[in-house]
Amino acid sequence: MPEQLSISAVIPAYNAEAFVAEAIESALNQSRPPKEILVVDDCSTDQTVQIASAFPVKVICLSENSGHAVARNLAIENVSNPLIAWLDADDVWNRDHLEEVAGLLDADERVGVACSPVEMFGERSGIRDCIYTDRKSVNAFDACFSGTCIPAMSAVTRTADVRMVGGFDASYRTAPDFDFWLRLSTRTQFASTPRVTARYRWHGGQISSASAHSLISARQYRAIYRARSEFLNHADACKLGVDVVAYWRKANALLIRDAKIAALAGNRDLIHELQEIGQEFLPLDQKTKWFLKLLKWSPRSANRLAAEFRNLLRPNRKTCRNLESKLGAS
Repeated sequence: MPEQLSISAVIPAYNAEAFVAEAIESALNQSRPPKEILVVDDCSTDQTVQIASAFPVKVICLSENSGHAVARNLAIENVSNPLIAWLDADDVWNRDHLEEVAGLLDADERVGVACSPVEMFGERSGIRDCIYTDRKSVNAFDACFSGTCIPAMSAVTRTADVRMVGGFDASYRTAPDFDFWLRLSTRTQFASTPRVTARYRWHGGQISSASAHSLISARQYRAIYRARSEFLNHADACKLGVDVVAYWRKANALLIRDAKIAALAGNRDLIHELQEIGQEFLPLDQKTKWFLKLLKWSPRSANRLAAEFRNLLRPNRKTCRNLESKLGAS
């Protein structure tokens, strides 16, 4: 039986007085208890610090509100165990969470990130999936590039790997997780259990609960495409064996996918934001340029018209003239 590595549980918190006690209790009640629990308060204006201080945990306070990335980085500097288990202040772990998920890292030294699916509760219900590996170690780069496939509240990471990639990028005030998992995926293997081991609270005060019509959702898209762009533009991408040209193509395909979703929702503001994101962060190929122009002209007709021109990656003159005539003066 592999040796069980000791764990530091990290709970970043901001104005979480309604939930933080439940989060801490779920960490304290684990069948495999963490060696230490760090609550990092991001300059809350409510009773979060007072509530957390009533428990046998270490409370660290930031002097000014700085965002989740800075709070998590402060925890990374202060943990003293080989594993870090991440838990947001409004979420909870099932009793066997650390036993199940941390056990994946105990069993395979190649694995630096382990996670599980999570159950949503509160204003929404259902299961939020994660990358599926059936407890085996995998190269997760493609999955991490394609979307956020690691629920942070169910993740356990090796402290050494987290420090090796420099922790979280503090310049991301929105969606810092995407960039973090993407960079980690180039340095270590990932593994997951199919068992649900954590609960993800869905409520109106969180960023991820915003609808697709909100500015916050647009900010999340911007952070994700920025992270993809910065990674592919970095010199290390080629050194790490990433096919940069292929992943620029994939980024274009993902932009089309997200624009289609916005079009189906009738969200013109988000379509406009995605057009700007594409122009700012991606070397747009011909197919993507035409599709975004179609969306600007008529979101309702975009998918039908795009289907007529499946060869837009290599459009000929006749195809372009046909598109121009359909788009008219737009």
